[in-house]
Amino acid sequence: MSSPKPSTIEIDIPSLGRLKGFEFPNGVKHFSSIPYGRLSKRWTRASLAESWESGYHDGTKLGQVPNMELAKIIYPVEKTSHFIEDAGVDELKSLTINITVPPLQPGGATVHPVFAYVHGGSFIHGGANEPTLHGVNLVSRSVEKGKPVVHVNFMYRTGFGGFLASQDIRDDLQRDGYSGVGNFGLTDQALAFDWIQKFICLFNGDKENVSAIGESAGSASICHHFRAAQPPTYHRAGCMSGQGPTGEAWPLERHELLYQALLRHLNILPGEGALEELRKRPQLEISAATAVVNGVAGGTCNTCDDGWYYSKPPSFSDLESPPSWLKSFMVGDCRDEGLIYRENIAEDTYEDFHSTLGQYIGEQNATVVLEMYDIYPSLEAQDVRLRMEELLGDVNFKILNWMVARQSTIPATFAYHYDQLYELPGPLKGTAFHGSELIHLFMNHPDIMASSEGDVAREMADCWISFVHGEDTWERFSRRNAWIIFGKNITQLELECEEEGLRHYERFRRLVSLDYWPGIGKAVDEIGLKRSRIGRN
Repeated sequence: MSSPKPSTIEIDIPSLGRLKGFEFPNGVKHFSSIPYGRLSKRWTRASLAESWESGYHDGTKLGQVPNMELAKIIYPVEKTSHFIEDAGVDELKSLTINITVPPLQPGGATVHPVFAYVHGGSFIHGGANEPTLHGVNLVSRSVEKGKPVVHVNFMYRTGFGGFLASQDIRDDLQRDGYSGVGNFGLTDQALAFDWIQKFICLFNGDKENVSAIGESAGSASICHHFRAAQPPTYHRAGCMSGQGPTGEAWPLERHELLYQALLRHLNILPGEGALEELRKRPQLEISAATAVVNGVAGGTCNTCDDGWYYSKPPSFSDLESPPSWLKSFMVGDCRDEGLIYRENIAEDTYEDFHSTLGQYIGEQNATVVLEMYDIYPSLEAQDVRLRMEELLGDVNFKILNWMVARQSTIPATFAYHYDQLYELPGPLKGTAFHGSELIHLFMNHPDIMASSEGDVAREMADCWISFVHGEDTWERFSRRNAWIIFGKNITQLELECEEEGLRHYERFRRLVSLDYWPGIGKAVDEIGLKRSRIGRN
């Protein structure tokens, strides 16, 4: 469904000033690009934004983005007509938050749970302006169901701006009185949650009932916060297609190789003055260098195990329950997670896969793992790659979710599988690809909402709305290991024992029981993301 055309309004926000925004016919209001953080330069920590310039903010304009946005093939929703101007790219002005609220009550007497969405994008791209992620239809649905929520999403630094780390950057931070190095995207997110704690009450949001919900890198971010020395404040967490080990924390030495490769690509001499010269380069020039320096088009950025941010970084060998302070926890994945690696492995052969696995777990063990997925040298190359996609998706997403759901000590833990096939024309038709659940959750694609898929979308949105309200969305996982299934235009509960032939849970058990399971994780990271190509430019 598409949102009806809004009118513009202005309201007073105590302690901040006058705020311009949109009001929709049902009373739902939306305010864009509210600053939550301020930056004095690139590759430094942000400070909390506690005021507006001249006591006024125009929330009818989209905020600046820090980096590249996702291609329409991934998020195929058009920009709504009331956002007239395209946002520019300016990392220093990008730390903004978008807020969508139910009809405001005079005096703020009623507060509502906060649905705080953390966007994905491989820590390289994406952003809060993506039309797929707009919160108006979700909030409107929550009002219709009698369970209003306040929806927020926010920008954070991505790409090299958000996750570059080096000794030069560490030294610069220390000179400015900061600790650690890298992880700027994560500390931006934590700052956004600080802003929510301080100011969301002014928008009828309940700061004591904040749910952090993310997809892909946003989901992995939430899991990285679980392991932070000083985690941000939220009370429930929803992790969609991403756990901490999905994006491993690298040591500074490994980040240094990436930093030096970036300097080489930009013809910047290393040593004194290199960081300042890097800061002078246009943001888009640095963004364009990402694929070249990473050595692969579909790469990621990684966090840094810097000895400051983490209490203990996540890893394949040390997956554990979410923290006990969570009131409830939800985890889920898509049927075709491994599709995101298709471009990166398009030229690979059985011999390539076997060789890489063998480097990490030994040749004999590599054969064992490949045969678990019926991958044999006699297969056609295309069939080898399709089955390898399944292996990659299992190891990096589905098995991690399965493990976390089983290990969770949070009584109110819920799990889902998303099987709904995407039926709009294009190369992804007929798949339940990584990220496609967002098209349904936020209900922003009019063609989908007008089709039979619309019922699944509304059902999915209702489940998340109930979760944010602290309700048991469906049967708790610990009771019978039950997963809710969104798909085939229906929603149904499924027990693991009932769907072994489809889900292959027994294969999951076999893989994680192997003493070389952590090595499989490292091999999959290399196969899917070609890490050995970093710095070959």
